[in-house]
Amino acid sequence: MVAAKTYTQALVASILLISPLTLQAQQIKVNAPREYAAGRPFNITYSLSINDNDARIVSNPNLHGLDLAYGPAVSTSSSVSYINGRMSSQSSTEVTYTVVGDQEGTYSVSGFKLHVGGKDLSAPAVTIRITGGGNTQRSSSSIKESHGAEYHYQASISKRSVYVQEPLPVVYTLSSTESPQINDVKPPSYDGFVSLDLLGNTQRQMRIERRGGRDWAVVDIMKDLLFPQHAGKLTIPSAEISVRYTLRDASGDPLLNQVVPRTYATSPIEITVKPLPEEGKPADFSGAVGSFNVRYETKQNDWKTNEATTLKIILEGQGNLKIAKLPKLSLSNDIELYDPVEHSDQSYNGGKLHSVRTIEYNLIPRKVGVVKIPSLSISYFNPATARYETTATEALSIKVKQGKNENIQTTIHSGADGNDSMPSGVIDNGNDDSAFNPNLWQLILTHLIALVGGIIGLAYLKKHYSYTDDKLRVIADKAKGVAHKRLKTARQYLNDGNRDAFLEEILNSIWGYLGDKLRLPLSELNRNNITELLISREISTEKVNELVALINQIEFARFAPQTEDNSSEHLYELVVEVIAHLENKL
Repeated sequence: MVAAKTYTQALVASILLISPLTLQAQQIKVNAPREYAAGRPFNITYSLSINDNDARIVSNPNLHGLDLAYGPAVSTSSSVSYINGRMSSQSSTEVTYTVVGDQEGTYSVSGFKLHVGGKDLSAPAVTIRITGGGNTQRSSSSIKESHGAEYHYQASISKRSVYVQEPLPVVYTLSSTESPQINDVKPPSYDGFVSLDLLGNTQRQMRIERRGGRDWAVVDIMKDLLFPQHAGKLTIPSAEISVRYTLRDASGDPLLNQVVPRTYATSPIEITVKPLPEEGKPADFSGAVGSFNVRYETKQNDWKTNEATTLKIILEGQGNLKIAKLPKLSLSNDIELYDPVEHSDQSYNGGKLHSVRTIEYNLIPRKVGVVKIPSLSISYFNPATARYETTATEALSIKVKQGKNENIQTTIHSGADGNDSMPSGVIDNGNDDSAFNPNLWQLILTHLIALVGGIIGLAYLKKHYSYTDDKLRVIADKAKGVAHKRLKTARQYLNDGNRDAFLEEILNSIWGYLGDKLRLPLSELNRNNITELLISREISTEKVNELVALINQIEFARFAPQTEDNSSEHLYELVVEVIAHLENKL
């Protein structure tokens, strides 16, 4: 009995001695960078190997000035092994926090605790030094999910210092190690910028890039061109994207998989906007920023009296020309000059904005001679040289010849002796009685015919423009019917199970309806224009944003498997609802 008691006491003492050693061996490991760049997200991961799965977070770490971007993301794993007929199990837990340091300095992260086996375990503190961002041009949300997939949503710019009105491209890109299942996109709200949507209504294309030995699915979500409106510090705000990923069950049974939503956001980017210098600024500065040239263009080398012709001023180059103030064309009183018609065109290629602005004048020469068209100059600021520069057309000299069916001419220039030249084509028969002058009656008849022709021409133009306006009105009135026909076709694709054709058809039904209803040509049919026009027609900003979000959702649905939110039936119903709402309001 004494021996048994002694044995029991020894066993209890051994357990008490071993237990502290076992708990002491359970230490939380911390994986974090010692140094990282300001403004860029990084991960702090706490890991622990345990003999059971009963581990829970007691307290999150104190970041002491660092910002939490995402977390905690908890990942657990377990394994079972048999050695000499004995079964043993091992489990591990990882807890990851994604943080960002915006200010330079040294930060201490401490206070993380896990409750394991009835005890609280504290993680050791770590020290992280945040350094200056340098010339980094990216702002991103970079997260490794607990199931192993990685997502990066980043905003990229070419430089952080620009002049006022100097175009700055910004690209929002989603990268993932799985095919992205995009649910919704929330574009940034720019303050202090005028923005140009470079993607418009083009379909987003996914590409595969090889990084670090892994394939990444990459999609350019948005691509905007920003024009800073004033000098100082401006901020490109955060943009958000909502995605879904599939969390696969450890059993391998796909029926037990879970669809988990996640939202990622880019960090704001601060840029420096430099003012245009006052030194060397021309008095006639047009306001354009970039590099440009200007020229004249006319269809005929020789003009004819009383016949309409055109003269174009073409300004083109790299930069934004829409804001440029152009000098007016000034010609002699012998030229009948009408108000100009302007056309603007912009394209973005190779990282540069190419702009063309055309000012077309209709004019009618009234006298025979030589027309002198003076040189026209445009001043602009060139960011590449940081100087004001001037471009000018060449002066033109154009001969004006006699028009058809004219016997009466006058000349623009004066004679060599300084006296006005006599009108050519006039027969002086010495008879002072103008009533019997055949040339006078011919002149009157000519003007009478011209007057009648002008009246007929005006009537034709009025009818033409009325017809054109009526035609556009008819198209607008029929927009709903055309959209319903397209939706009927989409419904057929839906019934046939052809999802790709279905998505394309409902997307065409929306864009087609908006183009017809708002009387927009295909070249001007984009998100920016429809937003402006719908708001100007008193459609609420909320409804317009919902419309744009729906268009984005349909476009991105091509990359994602069907879910409850982007199912074909659900998207079809949303399109029908939005068209019905707009039809009642417009």
